[in-house]
Amino acid sequence: MAERTLWYVRRVDKKVDRLTRVLVEAGYEVRIKPYEVCRDDLDSKILDAFMLRKLLRTSELCRELGLPYDSRNRMAVIGRIHSLNRRAEREIGEPLIQREGYTHRAVWTLNEKILEKVPA
Repeated sequence: MAERTLWYVRRVDKKVDRLTRVLVEAGYEVRIKPYEVCRDDLDSKILDAFMLRKLLRTSELCRELGLPYDSRNRMAVIGRIHSLNRRAEREIGEPLIQREGYTHRAVWTLNEKILEKVPA
């Protein structure tokens, strides 16, 4: 019984995602809370760090999350940022976190356009 219910919930979620995409493409403003795109606690912590500081380098973000800064954790954090962005693009059509600069000194910022769309 639980499997069948879960199947229906996933089916409804896919339809809502599709409808949201269509509305965004049609020019309607779809308001979401940014935490709706978070998959788990680590995603929420990443978003919390950006809400507090707005501008972070990957090393600073690792320290905020309590992770030692090494190449494995750095790549894990970058992967999480990319997955957050993919889910945000599906939900509202724009990435949640943007990268400024393309060197090892690049910083990540919270997308200001998203903040305008999010209700307080």
